[in-house]
Amino acid sequence: MRRLERYSMIWGFALVLFSAAAARGAEVIQPRVIVQAPVTAVRLADSFEYVVTVEVPASVEIDYPMQPAAIGGCTVRSVQDSRQPGNGGGFILTRRFQLAAYEPGTVSLPPYAVRYRPFGQAMWQEAAGTAVSVSVRGALPEGEPPALRPLRPKVFFWRYNLFWGGVVVVALVAGLVAFRQWFKRRKTKQASLPPQPAHVIALEELAALRRAGLLEQRSFEEFYERLSACLRRYLENRFGLRAPWMSTEEFLAAAKTSPLLDDLQKELLKQFLLLSDLVKFARYGSSRKEAEDSYESARQFIEQTKLVSEATVA
Repeated sequence: MRRLERYSMIWGFALVLFSAAAARGAEVIQPRVIVQAPVTAVRLADSFEYVVTVEVPASVEIDYPMQPAAIGGCTVRSVQDSRQPGNGGGFILTRRFQLAAYEPGTVSLPPYAVRYRPFGQAMWQEAAGTAVSVSVRGALPEGEPPALRPLRPKVFFWRYNLFWGGVVVVALVAGLVAFRQWFKRRKTKQASLPPQPAHVIALEELAALRRAGLLEQRSFEEFYERLSACLRRYLENRFGLRAPWMSTEEFLAAAKTSPLLDDLQKELLKQFLLLSDLVKFARYGSSRKEAEDSYESARQFIEQTKLVSEATVA
């Protein structure tokens, strides 16, 4: 009987050890989410950085959320993602947001959450960082309101000095006559020059857009607006399509039935115009690489249609 009790105690102790080891082996290190806002106070409509860092261990996979259009009432102006190796075979994901607030007060940026699960398991779990608060001040300086200057009474200059008033009037008339003469000569000179081909004008506009340095300033919305306008003017000058005055849907419907463009060129125009609308109206966060590719696509389209035109005339 004592021997049986002794064996039962040994087997029970072994079972406890085995259960503890199994539980320890089943433990999974969850990702660590770190949220940072380097500034605690900004002015109205000024950009500020919001950084989310996710340390992902090697034993789990994560479901990184899509890039949002707004966070905590702040508009997302741009997003930049990066990835680098971490400790123990894992990796570190960093997402840098450029945000802007358009209402004064305290903005609370909610905890940024990512989903994760151990490899081989079906159930997702969630890991989140901490909430961050940023104070948004108005555009005017704080403190006492600016002093208002009293209005000065209106004084008509020629009421007190008719001579100088007459001189001013004569000078204005002479300047207007000289300007009209100069404008007529310039217009006559321009009319005597042969018009430039559509592709030459468009390529010069593209070169001017490149020199503007909008990509270096990360002004993607203005870049796409100018690039789209350049391509629409080229389509009007080259093919007679009134693209600058059409919406994207109207233009695509007109281009679809146009015999002047082949199917590949129509599809290229469709993708380009839809991407431009996303950036201009939906605040789509484009990247510099994507903007460079769009610029090159527009330039190639102009070159291809110019060559097709010359071959057709020949």
